[in-house]
Amino acid sequence: MIMKPSTIRKLGGLGVIETVAVLLVSLGIILAEYPKIHAKLIVYGMLPVFVYSIAMVYLASARPRLERVIYPWITAGFPFVLALPFIALLGSFKFLMYYYGVLMIVVSIPFFLGAVGKKGSLKLSIALLGYSMLQTGILLIANVTVYGLKLTPPQMGIAELIAFPVTAIYAVSLHAVPKTYRLEPEKASTVILALSLVLGTILYAWGMYRYSLLAFSISFLAYPVAVRLYKLREWERSIKAKKDSPGKPGNLFFIYSHYYVVLFSIISPITLWLFLQGAVKDIFTLIHIVTIGFIGVHIYIHAPMMVPVVVGMKTKRRYTYLPPLLLALAALVWPFSGPFSYLLVAASLCRLFDIILGYVPNAMYEPFRIK
Repeated sequence: MIMKPSTIRKLGGLGVIETVAVLLVSLGIILAEYPKIHAKLIVYGMLPVFVYSIAMVYLASARPRLERVIYPWITAGFPFVLALPFIALLGSFKFLMYYYGVLMIVVSIPFFLGAVGKKGSLKLSIALLGYSMLQTGILLIANVTVYGLKLTPPQMGIAELIAFPVTAIYAVSLHAVPKTYRLEPEKASTVILALSLVLGTILYAWGMYRYSLLAFSISFLAYPVAVRLYKLREWERSIKAKKDSPGKPGNLFFIYSHYYVVLFSIISPITLWLFLQGAVKDIFTLIHIVTIGFIGVHIYIHAPMMVPVVVGMKTKRRYTYLPPLLLALAALVWPFSGPFSYLLVAASLCRLFDIILGYVPNAMYEPFRIK
């Protein structure tokens, strides 16, 4: 008997629920001034669970061949992924590296199998999702075997963020964004993006940490060209020309949010280069630019559409300009004021949840509504 995609969506919904719970706990922890625990929960707990939950549903929705093998495989690995926040919180860092690393290598295989028989950008998207997990596993295990745990958790953390959440974003967007407008990814920049990821992984495995980050940084710049974000203004004009379209607010939210994607596709590598040159002293500045700015904005783009489907609930579709704007400000403010940044993150989350749940009073909703 073949496991149904609807069953996998329910499991993905469980992962999303755990993600929200871990996020709220981690925000409470940072307010209680335990930054190291907060960082561990976000980088090695919340983000991996969320990304894998969405990736699992994404693969199931593609209805790959070999369902009898792929579906049980991705669901068998799911409980071990759900355990990551607890391993990050309670286990030793060495055990976390091995556990997370081996897990990522094992769960990457069904994604490579799922790409078989697909064509075009969907094939690339599924295969790159598998590669994001494979390269993450290689980096985590290399942190023990090659570097002997000499890299600090934050140093390992920025490599892991690029290897898994950021690369997974590339994977989904390379298919989803161009296809929304009946296009394919731009070929040359897609090749550059892929090569930078492979080169970064190889350099990291050879013990060349700084050069690996430089290689990874190139992917940020290739990404907006690969998904054709240079056409944003054209897409915006096309959507605005359609009158009384029920999907118009959601489509405009999608486009407006991608302007922030372009911004952080530029700011993220620049911050990384400045960090490697010593101009940015605090690695947490780099980590927060990438997590809040680049990764966070992408989550906000897709959450109003994907989370209701995954969790199985109706959405109010109350789209406003505020969620990505507040989150972008939070990322930019963090180097100057951590507490104010977290306040902006909390405010942005409230407005993000309102898109789905619709609890904000109309007087606070109407002035910012996307029409």
